[in-house]
Amino acid sequence: EPPPPVEEPPPPPVEEPPPPAEAEGASASEGGTNTANVPCLGFVLFAPFALMVGVGYWRRQRCMPHRR
Repeated sequence: EPPPPVEEPPPPPVEEPPPPAEAEGASASEGGTNTANVPCLGFVLFAPFALMVGVGYWRRQRCMPHRR
């Protein structure tokens, strides 16, 4: 008989999206336009905030029952 599957708790949701593939190609070929760097720059600036918000929200949800 096969053993019953072990249900693992789901990991915390990740808020930040993966970096666009366009940024890598644009950075490889140095062009005169600076607009190709905007998505990568925005992601670098937004990633830490998204990560902190996601972790803070996840911890808040977990700690809610203990607050009472």
